[in-house]
Amino acid sequence: MRDEVDVNLNPVTPPGDYPIVVGVMDGAGTPLEARVECGRVRVVGR
Repeated sequence: MRDEVDVNLNPVTPPGDYPIVVGVMDGAGTPLEARVECGRVRVVGR
């Protein structure tokens, strides 16, 4: 399965390391409990 998603951070997000967590939904759009951390992103100040 593959999906491309744009991630837009709020400009007031504090600097730090944040997990990138992926979850799945059933056919009705209800989130399932399974989630996987697939990486991290670092927000730095300007």
